[in-house]
Amino acid sequence: GRIGEIALLKAGYVYQGQAMTDARCVGTFASRFDNTGGDDGLEVDINLGHEFTEFTFSNSAGGDAIAQADVGNDCYVAGVSTVAKTNGSSTRSKCGKIWRINSNGSVVVRISAIG
Repeated sequence: GRIGEIALLKAGYVYQGQAMTDARCVGTFASRFDNTGGDDGLEVDINLGHEFTEFTFSNSAGGDAIAQADVGNDCYVAGVSTVAKTNGSSTRSKCGKIWRINSNGSVVVRISAIG
């Protein structure tokens, strides 16, 4: 995993951002790690979100692209550092609230790891 990638929590374990159900987005990875062996219990550093924490991610494309009209709505984890407008027919977990769209098309999201 790389610094700044989406961190998901599911059943007590942390996962890289990906389309998965029933996970909670808790923030981004604060340090690089290698878990190619798939070991459970690997300790990782996470930049936890709170009510006012903003994270910037890549925007999805096509029908899942987030637009200015979507600001204030929820967005969903589509990849390690990509968010989408929809839950992908219930295949994606919520990431957080869309806060703004940057001029380069990236999406600023407020993530609350608690609450």
